[in-house]
Amino acid sequence: MQLLFKYGASTQVLQDCAWKVDNTQHSNWQVSEVLRTADGANARLLLSAARADWHGVRQALKHCAFVNARDPASHRTAISWAASYGRVDVVQTLAHQKAEVLSLDEAGWTALHFAVSGGFVEVVSLSLLPGLES
Repeated sequence: MQLLFKYGASTQVLQDCAWKVDNTQHSNWQVSEVLRTADGANARLLLSAARADWHGVRQALKHCAFVNARDPASHRTAISWAASYGRVDVVQTLAHQKAEVLSLDEAGWTALHFAVSGGFVEVVSLSLLPGLES
């Protein structure tokens, strides 16, 4: 595990998927398979959030997606995508999974900026509730 950290593996993904690693014989193939699956889940999480697909977001989270994974191009997180579409249900799901509501994208915008820009008052109100911020 120390080698994975040394080369930049996400500590959150490793923690989220620790139960899978603990249940293996710790062969290189098995550990790499757990990490590959988590990485694919991150991509599914971002795509699902961008499409406002609540079911897809939940499935990605079940498969060890890192809730604060970033889009490689824009650095947007799933919660920013969901807020930009006004999807209260998706924003709530991600916030309850400890998504960083105040995480900045490449342009310096947060989920709150996207919600305000889109006029999504319910998402804005949700973003301001105590306990849901990062």
